[in-house]
Amino acid sequence: MAAALGGRFTKLWAASTTSALGSGLATIAAPLYVAAHTRSPLIVSASTWRVFNRAAVAQAYAEPG
Repeated sequence: MAAALGGRFTKLWAASTTSALGSGLATIAAPLYVAAHTRSPLIVSASTWRVFNRAAVAQAYAEPG
């Protein structure tokens, strides 16, 4: 099926998949990294909120309309 869609689509799909995977890893890894280096629940929750807020803002700008 990929051959029917062409090489340009395959490159686009690979780039999109890689980007989504990287974003997901950063969303999960950032709070875990902060939690490993501090004992303050306030700092961990602030970093988690910041990461998820950034993802929500990016999603809002990505949607058409």
